[in-house]
Amino acid sequence: MGLDSSAVQLLGAARRHGVDFHDLLTIGRQNFYPARETLDRVLKALGSGKDASAFPPGFAEPFFEELGAVNPRAMDHSDYEGAQVVHDLNKPIPAELRNRFGVVFDGGTIEHVFNAPQALKSMMEMVRVGGWFIQVTAGNNFLGHGFWQISPELIFRCFTPENGYEPPIVLLKEAPYDDAWYASKDPARIGRRVELRNQVPTYICTIARKTADVEAFASPPQQSDYAVLWESDKWFDSHGFTKRRRSLKHRLPIPRRLKPLLKWSAVSLGVVSAFESDCYTRIPEAAFLRGDLSAALPPPS
Repeated sequence: MGLDSSAVQLLGAARRHGVDFHDLLTIGRQNFYPARETLDRVLKALGSGKDASAFPPGFAEPFFEELGAVNPRAMDHSDYEGAQVVHDLNKPIPAELRNRFGVVFDGGTIEHVFNAPQALKSMMEMVRVGGWFIQVTAGNNFLGHGFWQISPELIFRCFTPENGYEPPIVLLKEAPYDDAWYASKDPARIGRRVELRNQVPTYICTIARKTADVEAFASPPQQSDYAVLWESDKWFDSHGFTKRRRSLKHRLPIPRRLKPLLKWSAVSLGVVSAFESDCYTRIPEAAFLRGDLSAALPPPS
């Protein structure tokens, strides 16, 4: 676990966006190894007055302190790297850790925890009301890196008012191949799955603010497209209609069924970006480092 160039960019953007890092818990003690030129750009955007030479390789506490953290702490399964909080995230957290921290940052742990729903629940509940959860984890093309790869659907369905959070900012980045960031739209809002077919390791990141002290996942999240289907079934049943059920492939005309294959071929050849879709909005690095995450915010209701 550690802060590479993408993680440093994300944390700098979060700080400019308004995240207060004063009381920080990291999940795993974070190593520090961003590209020096990227770190220089992040520090400049923060108005730091320092350059990359002030942050030698090692653990990341000096950078967290530059973000405003005071005595940042780390949680891990053991204290082999000096973690101050020792806990197995496969198990529920003790009561004294609930609502304890202003920021909980997962820099690449959850994909390595077998009981991932419990781990996410615990991390969400360790954030105090008004605080923030920030995460960099494995999206596409991390097969074999850990137990799991994460999708936008999971993040959007977990970070909800019912679970004590504002709608999250969900971001994807091909790392380290591109300086651009991509804001993901909520599948429930656009009425279809948000998918990605690309060829390089891609991070998926979360910035989410806690607004209420409630038990996370008191009702388990459901995938949005299935939830809509189930609700439509209930409506038809309650009104006495008979539905003709047909598989999706029989409802789509042949040209539309070929479109994903054609796009995948174009992506493979490098003709178009895998993010050429209305599911994503590109955020240039300069805007991202200023904390301009407006493209990732949900539209006004």
